[in-house]
Amino acid sequence: MLVNNKSSYIQTIVAACSQGSASLWLIPGCVFFAASFQIGTPLIQSKYDPGPSFISMLLGGLLLVGGVGILVARFMAKGPTRRLRSTPLPIKMIGIVLAYIASIPFIGFQFSTLVFGITSMAILRVSPTLSCVATALLIFVVHLVFVEMFGIQLPEFSLLEYVGS
Repeated sequence: MLVNNKSSYIQTIVAACSQGSASLWLIPGCVFFAASFQIGTPLIQSKYDPGPSFISMLLGGLLLVGGVGILVARFMAKGPTRRLRSTPLPIKMIGIVLAYIASIPFIGFQFSTLVFGITSMAILRVSPTLSCVATALLIFVVHLVFVEMFGIQLPEFSLLEYVGS
């Protein structure tokens, strides 16, 4: 009885990883966390500054915790989970994030964030009013912090440079 129970647990974990939902979190988490140790620290860094590797380490850790959380949820589930969508939600979201990252240099931060925010929230079934307000607020806050406070120039609409006009 105990052997069947252990093999059932292992099959559940393998099924969760093979479905892609846990591996979409675990694989990048391992990559970011391992790569964070390869980032050197500047010589003039303050002892209170976490350094440039902190964000990669934090992101990797959060992704690992999320992946393990998915595995634990699948492990604790009473029965097999079903898929109701034709394309899984994590795959759609990864595609939208990649399209967002690729579009920033061409159409600028503001417009690509507007399209990304509204599209991603539509996929997550957030109301159109809330998604527009949240996206506008995000663009405003990022502009205020990075452009106004820190003086960092965000990418602007530059598609005409690539076309040749």
